[in-house]
Amino acid sequence: MTCPKCNSTKVTVKREKTGEVQGRYSKKHGATWWICIGWWLVTLDICTLGIFHSVFFKKSKASGKASLWHTIAICKDCGHTWETSSN
Repeated sequence: MTCPKCNSTKVTVKREKTGEVQGRYSKKHGATWWICIGWWLVTLDICTLGIFHSVFFKKSKASGKASLWHTIAICKDCGHTWETSSN
């Protein structure tokens, strides 16, 4: 990897935590899950004021938090930082 500013190859790549999402529906689900299951699960939860969710989905040992990350590169020569592609 080379720095786009000075073309140096002395580059460090680092993952940084940008934040956390917390709540019942913080797990990553795809569009298919939301189309088939998610919409009625949320609707039942709203209509029953959360009783449906608390009765049928006992709190697991997982914390219910999802972390948000991104990858950055830092040039050791000029100090330029940039976000790398996720591919």
